[in-house]
Amino acid sequence: MREETAAALRLLIVRVLCSIPFLAAAAYLFIPVSYRSILGAVLLVPPGVLLARPVNDLLFSRTGDLLFPMSENGREELQLSIPEALIMQRKYDEAMELYREIQKKHPNRIEIYIAMLKLTHGKLDNREMAADIFSLGMGNLKDLRDRERLADCHRDLQGRERW
Repeated sequence: MREETAAALRLLIVRVLCSIPFLAAAAYLFIPVSYRSILGAVLLVPPGVLLARPVNDLLFSRTGDLLFPMSENGREELQLSIPEALIMQRKYDEAMELYREIQKKHPNRIEIYIAMLKLTHGKLDNREMAADIFSLGMGNLKDLRDRERLADCHRDLQGRERW
């Protein structure tokens, strides 16, 4: 569990505990329907205020990642573990097919191109395929920093092959 998620859960627990007296008093005042019911409704406001932020953090922001998993930079987290598992099982062609499927869905993500380059330079030892992936990445990536990172990675992997 991420440290941020644990902190948000601790905050939620503390605020729930602080809200219990207000909720109990509101329930006690709501039971007989009379003028005291208005006071019971007013006592529901503090728990709502106390609990709104941590519940929101856990459900919808990148703190909890319960509904929308995001990485540190706010982008959707890519699920590259299946191709990595296939690589561990020495099923390199299947892993490359999965990488290509992910690349078609997310053509502007550098992580995919780097993983594909590492596979082609390392396990597959296919320089032509690596050159094709590099040119595809350079054509699809929009961010200049990502292009530079891809070029550096390609250059580094080529340099390792020479030694």
